[in-house]
Amino acid sequence: MAKQLELFPELNTNSNEPVIHDPASNTFTNAFKAKQPTETEIAEKQIVKVARQPDSRGVFKAAVKADEKKYQDSLKPKPRVETMSERIERLHHIYDDGPKPKHFDDPNIIDYENYKQPPREFSNSDPLSFPSDRDQKQRLDTWELMVATAKTPTEKKEIRDVLRRDYKNTKGKNMSSKELRMIGKHPDQIKALTPQVVTPTPTPYVAAPITPQIPIEEVIKQRADLKLQLQQQDHDMQYGRGGLAHLLRPKK
Repeated sequence: MAKQLELFPELNTNSNEPVIHDPASNTFTNAFKAKQPTETEIAEKQIVKVARQPDSRGVFKAAVKADEKKYQDSLKPKPRVETMSERIERLHHIYDDGPKPKHFDDPNIIDYENYKQPPREFSNSDPLSFPSDRDQKQRLDTWELMVATAKTPTEKKEIRDVLRRDYKNTKGKNMSSKELRMIGKHPDQIKALTPQVVTPTPTPYVAAPITPQIPIEEVIKQRADLKLQLQQQDHDMQYGRGGLAHLLRPKK
């Protein structure tokens, strides 16, 4: 044993610390050195220590809880539409009194007619709108999930097409704000697109000045005087105003 330890000078053979021997590799390791934690383990312990302190505000715990929820959600089976064979079995059971298919009561297998369809508008007089109705229940259980998980352009287009058809019938009475925004029918969006009507400011009324009325006799006289004046000017320019021409000048 002593000769073997001489091959490993890094071990402190003068102390009472135990030594671990690995027969497979024929190596010797100080037992205390073998138990030293890694940097990752030290960091994880430090995080846990900080998270448990009163002033940590539970940030680490909240992060762990969120990760756990994501993990649990990933384990849950996602709803899917029934296959063609499953649909035939269901219709055969409903309309031809055939055997009940295995998937009939599976909440994660949605009937073809209810897949990606919004719930019916609730009405006390319509039993088909009650949550106890099979079709209504499937729509209530899956529609919000379909809207929330629509990520690709194709999936979003399918949801928008369904919402537009429903909007024509219900005018968006049962739609959430998110659903209305997906088709551009949210009140804020409609208000932004509506042209603002500008009411013109009325022009203050200004009364026209009243022209005094002139008697008809005065008007005739004024026109006659103007005509005579023009005739006299023509005569003076042609014959002058002296001698015989003055006698022939137009007069009143």
